[in-house]
Amino acid sequence: LEAEKSRQNTLQKELDVCLDTLASAKNKLAGVSLKADSRRKKVDGLTKEAQDAAAARTDCANRAQMLRDMQREYEGFSRSVKSVMTASGRGTLTGVHGPVSSLLTVETRYLTAIDTALGAAASNIVVEHAEDGKHAIEYLKRSDGGRATFLPLDTIKPQSLRENGLESHPGFHGTADTLVQCEPQYRDIVKNLLARTVIAEHLEAALTIARAHGNRFRIVTLDGQILQAGGAMTGGSVSKGTGALARAGKLRELEARLKQLENQNHQTETALAAAKRELAALDYDIKAIEAERARAQEDAARLSASVSQHQALVDSLQSQYEGLALERDSLEEA
Repeated sequence: LEAEKSRQNTLQKELDVCLDTLASAKNKLAGVSLKADSRRKKVDGLTKEAQDAAAARTDCANRAQMLRDMQREYEGFSRSVKSVMTASGRGTLTGVHGPVSSLLTVETRYLTAIDTALGAAASNIVVEHAEDGKHAIEYLKRSDGGRATFLPLDTIKPQSLRENGLESHPGFHGTADTLVQCEPQYRDIVKNLLARTVIAEHLEAALTIARAHGNRFRIVTLDGQILQAGGAMTGGSVSKGTGALARAGKLRELEARLKQLENQNHQTETALAAAKRELAALDYDIKAIEAERARAQEDAARLSASVSQHQALVDSLQSQYEGLALERDSLEEA
């Protein structure tokens, strides 16, 4: 009886340990499952983010390519400009650099003002030498390609504006040539076309500047209104974003945005790959814990059955022991 009671205690302790293991496995499984659900939501979110970023990148790339195609085809330029640039591309004409507007870079806020200040001169074609311009004009005559204005780098002289006190006027931004970026070889062209044009914040500022300086030079506002030298005024609504300068500015914006989207997409893909690795590791842990829990359940069921069976044996031995004790006591009394 004592031996079987000891065995019963051992079985019960094994069952208790197994039940503790089972409870621990359940708790671990709940915790890891919670983390896995969180990572799964993160993977879903990053997947959507990556898809959106890829779609935005594709859209941006398509729009940028469309603008590049328009630039390559000189969309928006006159027939004569297209004719000269096509002939230059074929090698028929030499020394052709391109239309003025294709050689300049302008900040977005000044695009309308500079486009207005250039006017038709935006389509003037810059050439290396006066002889190159002569050949281009002869080509247009022969091919009935229309008329164009040529700006030879070796003959065009820079202009300048010498007016005291301009910088002190509210709304004065500078002369137009100082607000344009270009390669050094084109600087005299820019000065020739824009150095005597002042850029002002708005019409009120332009009028104040013009009155103070006797209407001696042209002033263009940021929204495209013009005060001509001599006092004439030109203004009204302006079509924005249609000129070559505006297209070039939009293309630069799209290319910058495309780089940003590519970086964003790379970061998202990297984060998505890391989240997927974390989720895979957690799923592996879940499978391992579930296997541990299954073994613990099997062991618990087996040990529980053994404890119950062994308890029946202990109870039987206890009854036998008590019966023998009674019989012994009876014999001793007799």
